[in-house]
Amino acid sequence: MRCNASIIFKEAKSNTATPSSISEAGLLPMLKVLWDSSSLYNSAHWIAALTTFTELASTTAYAYLKIDREMAQDMTLLIPAYNHFVHYLQVDKYKKELKEKGKVAQEANNKKFNKNRERLRDERRDFAILNKFPKRYRDILEPITAHSDDEQVEGKGFYKIKTLPYRSKNANRFFRRLDLVMKNAAKQDPLAKTSRRRVRRCPKKPEMSTYKVPPKGLPIDFYHPRWYCGLLPAQQQSIPNRKALALLPNANESLYPKGEKHPDEKLANSTFTKKYWEVLAEPYGLVGPGLSADEESAGKDRYLDEESEGIDLTQPSPDASEDEYFKEGEAGELYDDNEDNNFIASDDDEGESEGDGSNSEDDSYGEAQDDVVMNTIPEGEEDW
Repeated sequence: MRCNASIIFKEAKSNTATPSSISEAGLLPMLKVLWDSSSLYNSAHWIAALTTFTELASTTAYAYLKIDREMAQDMTLLIPAYNHFVHYLQVDKYKKELKEKGKVAQEANNKKFNKNRERLRDERRDFAILNKFPKRYRDILEPITAHSDDEQVEGKGFYKIKTLPYRSKNANRFFRRLDLVMKNAAKQDPLAKTSRRRVRRCPKKPEMSTYKVPPKGLPIDFYHPRWYCGLLPAQQQSIPNRKALALLPNANESLYPKGEKHPDEKLANSTFTKKYWEVLAEPYGLVGPGLSADEESAGKDRYLDEESEGIDLTQPSPDASEDEYFKEGEAGELYDDNEDNNFIASDDDEGESEGDGSNSEDDSYGEAQDDVVMNTIPEGEEDW
């Protein structure tokens, strides 16, 4: 009970104080006055709550939690902890909800999605390092924002892949190809914990991601041409690397095992960029030496005027069926369009060691080493 400014605890009549005990005392659960921690009504709430906690902590039912029983009875610790949770954290959430309904739930989901994206990035990046993929591939996999915010489908046992607005269709092909390679590698590894591997499937009707902030500094062909052409000139200069390419014209031809892999995957970065520049950079309005601002703008306008570009979310999917999702690692014709059909690889016979030679180690990547357990890689000792 409360006596002036002091709090006096009355011995509980039972060791099973519950929310029903609060009702018996004439209190309504969760109807605290959040902005007045010293009110008599709030004091009655925290007395009931902390009495319940101390009694439950002393029982054997929660022994598996390894609660420190001495600290669990220390009111000098529990009272400030209760006040901080209720009259600071909960008040902060309450204020957010007053300004925007659903804000707290949205923030909680964002944290969950960000954690999922980080986990997905780690799995893909570590797989690429273990199997010695070309450095330009590993660079694409490094930023967390390069990966989609996949959402779990309730009752289906898999995650649906959302479409990032800034990622090109060819980059999407690369990520689906990578998913398929990782899936096949897991099948060949008897020690792999496949039950913990998250299955990701692409919906036949694309669902756009709410994430709009792109990774910076990646090769220009990672970014969607339509998205790039809609940026301000300063953003076009600062976000992408407009002097480098990373992906084959058809990324579905990437990441095959030794003996089947595309010969151009082992090219040095500068050689690869030189070979495919006119083909892959044209939709961005970057083809041609010393383009004037008017010429570059005209190139972008021509691209934006193409009616075949983009995904029309209002039209039925050409792959419509009873199953709303493609199989893992597949995307049907979702990422096919005229832009990609115009990609024709150059037949120039260029030396593989041409350029800065910084990626000569890319020659060595081959089949996935599924039976190898990844060890910690010390800083500065990469074996590329």
